[in-house]
Amino acid sequence: MKSLLGRRLRQLREEAGLSQSDLARSVGLSPEHIWNLEHGTRMPSLESLTRLADFFRKDVSFFLAEKEAAFSLLLKEKSLDRRLRSYLRNFKEYAEIYLRLEELTGQKATPAPLYQTPSATQLAREERQRLQLGTDPLADVFSLLEINGLHLVRQALGKDSQIVGIFIFFDQEQAAFGLVNASLPEEDQAIIAAHLYGHYLKDRYAGPIIDNSDIFLDYYLSLYHPREKFAQEFALSFLLPPTRLKECLQREIKKPILHFEDILYLHRVFKISVKALLSLLYRQEVISPTRYKTFMKFNSDEGERLCFKNLFSLNKKRLKKGQIIHSDRFCHLVIEALRKKKLTTEEAATLLQTNVNELADWLAT
Repeated sequence: MKSLLGRRLRQLREEAGLSQSDLARSVGLSPEHIWNLEHGTRMPSLESLTRLADFFRKDVSFFLAEKEAAFSLLLKEKSLDRRLRSYLRNFKEYAEIYLRLEELTGQKATPAPLYQTPSATQLAREERQRLQLGTDPLADVFSLLEINGLHLVRQALGKDSQIVGIFIFFDQEQAAFGLVNASLPEEDQAIIAAHLYGHYLKDRYAGPIIDNSDIFLDYYLSLYHPREKFAQEFALSFLLPPTRLKECLQREIKKPILHFEDILYLHRVFKISVKALLSLLYRQEVISPTRYKTFMKFNSDEGERLCFKNLFSLNKKRLKKGQIIHSDRFCHLVIEALRKKKLTTEEAATLLQTNVNELADWLAT
């Protein structure tokens, strides 16, 4: 990676007629740092590489040779502690196994198109039309995104982790992977997955992209790269089209000022997180900025327990930190590889984390 990055960086700098000092001043780095990058004596951080890519109007992937380089860049990120680096290594291993399973079975995921649509809500509408989804909420967003090219890895990073999602695209394999923090409520995971899908449809060559918990808060999104606001607007409109929400407000709620109990009711109707609903209602000017900020502080679990006592169930399975939830598609590929005798029963049982004898008996029936 170092030599490739150095060659391409120097090529771009010289084509632009810039000295190393000129470039350093333009991107906020030191001339020594630019020299080290061009001579391959130093690896860039994700932040510095993003600055260079934005300056030259290139995708980050332009500087990366292969998936090893992309993961090396992620693992070098200063904001990651030792535990998160360990989880990312597990993510890397899972991605490699996933790609290997696709190769063994000949069932590579069909990629979604790369859009140039300037509007996030328009992109959500166009993608829903392409997938023939209508305007109803999505029953299983995880499976839907996987069969459309975004390999999802749901891994428990801890509720206290600032990282909620990571997007990475392997140019050579034309394969996209998204890491979702599975320690969060499943409804929040759905928002994160859709957010990563937005990156996939619009910014797949700009990765790796690390998303933190601020993506849930509209008043913080403006502090980040514009693609974050775009991806979040896409995610909200993709999961619940604004027209569908407006229709429900007119037919079911029928009042101009919403209370938090109304939000909880809509949350249960549409099976979308309270945070996502509040963001949608705020963007559509159904609730004021003041009520949005106030409602965001409410304990939705407690409110739901009190208001919908007989119907309320936390139904939240606690995961060990680092634990990965295998997707349905991943498991199906394992079984398919086993039936094609590309894997042994022992290998398949290990990947599925199941009993080898029980698996063998099941397949024999």
